[in-house]
Amino acid sequence: MAGRQQADESPLREVCNAACNPVRRRILEVLYESVELPYGELARRVGISENLLNHHLKRLGGLVEKGEQGYKLTLQGRRVLELIRGMERALGAELRSADEAPRESVSPSMVARRTIAFLIDLTIFFIATGALLDRTLLAGMAGILAALAALDLQGLVDSLQLLVERSLIGYSNVFFASYIFLTLTEAYKGQTPGKHLLGLRVLRVDGGKVSLVEAGIRNAGKIFLLPVDLALGLLLYRRHGYLKFTDYYTRTVVVREKGYTRIEAFAG
Repeated sequence: MAGRQQADESPLREVCNAACNPVRRRILEVLYESVELPYGELARRVGISENLLNHHLKRLGGLVEKGEQGYKLTLQGRRVLELIRGMERALGAELRSADEAPRESVSPSMVARRTIAFLIDLTIFFIATGALLDRTLLAGMAGILAALAALDLQGLVDSLQLLVERSLIGYSNVFFASYIFLTLTEAYKGQTPGKHLLGLRVLRVDGGKVSLVEAGIRNAGKIFLLPVDLALGLLLYRRHGYLKFTDYYTRTVVVREKGYTRIEAFAG
């Protein structure tokens, strides 16, 4: 009887082991999104040493298994993570403490990173379509970089507005294409090419992936209503940790990935 009771309690223990420890929860999240990862790559993405990863994998027990190319979630592991996410949504509160939840920084350096990531994304489309040869657009980008260097918030907003207005008038097809592309990449991995290079990622405040609808709302504000979106966010929601109104509306945050970032790798 005691053995049967212990077996019945095992799934509950596994849920507690995964939900109450932020590192193990992160391991499940990473494997859920990536399907299967080699041991070293898994440790890097989680942000811990390989020795520590071994300890946590043992504690996760039957939730993680070794596959042909690395480690992956078992069917039970996927169900446990989905159960945890469902409980969080149903209760309206995270099982993790507030200190472990992702938080967005609205510091000048974070604003600069997000702006540069956005410019990288637009530059990709401008180069592909030849729009980057437009002198007005080049002047707008130069104004943005100058405002960032001087930490001039008003100048940044004015330069962004000029850039967006000129681009929408002359290159609406580029903006619609970039809107679709940025929405799809954020919904898939939480990263556009610019965010990937700057070591940034979009997450929901509960730590989950952004949905396609949430990504669409965020990028509509960024591509078509940026001055208004940014002004409302900074004026009304900055104290809550949101840079743009659409960030607040969708309850999403942009955070720096822990540990390794691409931009630091290039600088090194």
